[in-house]
Formats: sequence, C-alpha cells, structure tokens
Amino acid sequence: MKLTIFRAILVAAAALALGSVAYSQTVNIRAQVPFDFVVGDKIYPAGECAVQTLVNHSHLTYVGNRNEDKSAMVTPEVVTAGKPSPRTVLIFHQLGKTLFLYEVWSEGSTVGMQFPRSRSETRLAMNGIRTETVTVAANITH
Repeated sequence: MKLTIFRAILVAAAALALGSVAYSQTVNIRAQVPFDFVVGDKIYPAGECAVQTLVNHSHLTYVGNRNEDKSAMVTPEVVTAGKPSPRTVLIFHQLGKTLFLYEVWSEGSTVGMQFPRSRSETRLAMNGIRTETVTVAANITH
C-alpha cells in the first residue's frame, strides 16, 4: 500500500514539475489484454493495461493494470521503424504459456518502446522454448 501511494506521488510530482510541455508530449495507451503477462519480474493479470510515459520517448515508463491496482515504473529502450506504425498495439513474446510485454507502438509514430527481457524470459529462451509473437490492439487516450 505504501509503495502504491509512493508511486502515485512520484508520478504526480514529475507531471507537475514538467508542466504543460510534458502533458502535450505524454504517450498514454490503454489496452484490454485478455491474458496474464509479465513485465520485468512482475506478473500482471488479464484486464485493462495502461502504458504511459511522462515525456515523449522518455526512458521512464509506467505500466499498470487498472483492474488489480498493480503497477511499476520500467525503463524500455527507444526503437525506431522505417515507416509509421499503422495502429496502436502492444506486442508480446509468448514462450510456452507465459507472455512477456515486448514492444509498444503508437499509431502514426516511427518510434516505439521495447521492454528489456526479464530473467525468466531469457531462461525460457535458453531452454529452447520457441518464441511466438502476440499482438493486442490498443488505444491512445488523453
């Protein structure tokens, strides 16, 4: 409980400090994810997932599940594509029955976020489990 309150205060303070410039550049994506998934060392249950940066292309990104009040701040890498993404999506790597958040793309953008592999994803891959890609449609919200 204390950690959740601390995170909320941290996000609010950063948003206030960055002012209106940050508001205009914030990436705020919501998706209904129909399966449990992993980001870093946390398991997120199926439900409404939120991915938000404080500043466009920021290395500090909030990932949360609105149904279970589960969240974390993570540091994805910025990745680029040759052409703009045709839609807003969350891309997952599936290894066996476990799904890992891999990338997030916003419609019309050539810049996306790629999340680092967790230890469990690396371990599964090293054990020869084949990686499949699963894409979930998402929406940009303001």
